[in-house]
Amino acid sequence: MIVDLVRDDVKALRARGGAGSVPAATVVQFVAGGLFGLLMWWLEARVRPSAEELSQGLRRLAIPAVTAAVP
Repeated sequence: MIVDLVRDDVKALRARGGAGSVPAATVVQFVAGGLFGLLMWWLEARVRPSAEELSQGLRRLAIPAVTAAVP
């Protein structure tokens, strides 16, 4: 489900900006894997950041990466 949601977003970005320098499947797996990894860490953490903090952290890391891969 996560991969499908990310794939839709990457597809929409590519439609606006043309072809990217990194294959779409690579970008999708990178973002979905990062999100899944953060969720697993969050579930196991002794001290959990809030969901909002987790979201902000993911966005601060993922958006620049996706922007670089999907010019």
